[in-house]
Amino acid sequence: MNTWTQPPNARLVDPAAARPAAFLARVEAELRRALAGDGTVEDAARALVLGPGAKRARPWLVHVFAEALGLDRARGADAASLVDIAVAVELFHTASLLHDDVIDRADARRGRPTANAELGNTLAVLTGDWVLTRGLDRLSSRPTLLPPAITTLTTMARAIGVEVEARGRADFPLDAWIAMARGKTGALFGLAGRLVALLGRDDVRAEAFAEAGEQLGVAFQIADDLADLVGAPGKDRYQDLVTGSPSFPVLWATARAPELGGELSRARLAWTARPSSAELDALGSRVIALGAADASSRAAARAIEAARTALGADAGQAPLTRLLGWAEALVDSAGKAAG
Repeated sequence: MNTWTQPPNARLVDPAAARPAAFLARVEAELRRALAGDGTVEDAARALVLGPGAKRARPWLVHVFAEALGLDRARGADAASLVDIAVAVELFHTASLLHDDVIDRADARRGRPTANAELGNTLAVLTGDWVLTRGLDRLSSRPTLLPPAITTLTTMARAIGVEVEARGRADFPLDAWIAMARGKTGALFGLAGRLVALLGRDDVRAEAFAEAGEQLGVAFQIADDLADLVGAPGKDRYQDLVTGSPSFPVLWATARAPELGGELSRARLAWTARPSSAELDALGSRVIALGAADASSRAAARAIEAARTALGADAGQAPLTRLLGWAEALVDSAGKAAG
């Protein structure tokens, strides 16, 4: 069985790769402070945010953009604001995970039971709502940063609505999938870049960093969808096949073999419980055999190239070169695992 593996954490932690260990330590401390409190909601939030398996990719992204603007050396209010941006983006991400798990009826995340599996949907949704407010609170005193965050959250909610409506649709167009991924995953990546540039009072780079982040988010989501087919640590494999969630490689395959889409639809109607591993392996193998892994890798590479173009001359800066390399490594790892 192939297993998709993200680039090793050492790639990001190694000081030679400028992993911002001190910055992330401050972010971690502020996350703990933001989620302080006694109660079921607070406990559930801390279990997901502070538990094992959290990669802190988005706070790292914040620091990468800050490096590109020289803000990683900021002191005083700007340094505190940079940490607040990272905390807010991470909490927005966590809130979306809590809500996604309810929508997906997921039982496990990062190798442990989801909040909805342990507490039920009502408390899981309320936990997600509370985490969202904690993220907004980190930006509430910064009038230039809060409006873009609200706009991004609105975009994400709409994109998730499109995703839910597209479930089970083998004919969901790939360009619509790209727009959905850009609005869901990409919007939050883009927000990280936009807020950092606004903190640095650079409106031009705010647009460029936001565009680059959105494109990298699309590449990230393609790699994540491919990982669902080939296996990834801490994730239920074939979750997209079971739930019918729109998946780039699956949609690419069904566009080329419409009979596969019909077969998947009939199978989901017949399943009264989670199907056997053998049945899912057979369906997943058919998707891969049609060339979906290679097509997914090519599509992700196009998104990364679009991010490079959006960055312009800044793409040659060391921190942004590392960022683009990180995205390429994610896609390459998922593609290799598919064989």
